[in-house]
Amino acid sequence: MVKGCAFLFMGLMLIMALPVCLGLAGGLFGMIIGLVGGLFGIIAGIFGAVIGIVGAIIKGFFHLLFGWGVDYDGMTCSGGSGLWVVVIVLVVVTLAFRQKGKS
Repeated sequence: MVKGCAFLFMGLMLIMALPVCLGLAGGLFGMIIGLVGGLFGIIAGIFGAVIGIVGAIIKGFFHLLFGWGVDYDGMTCSGGSGLWVVVIVLVVVTLAFRQKGKS
């Protein structure tokens, strides 16, 4: 009789422990997936920041040369405000290549 009651008691404990174990396993799995997702998010954020910095440098360079800006209607050009910079750069590059070709 005592052995039968112990057997039933152990079976009852196992039946009650199964949902707890499944819940803990699900929570652990969710935590691991969340950490992996966070890691991918950090990597994507760093990649986006680097692309943004490069884009800002390129935008600043073209804004310096051509005076372009973004208006509410889209891209606008301010009528050659940086035209003199473009002319100076072209003259310097032309002179540099011409002198390099002579020597």
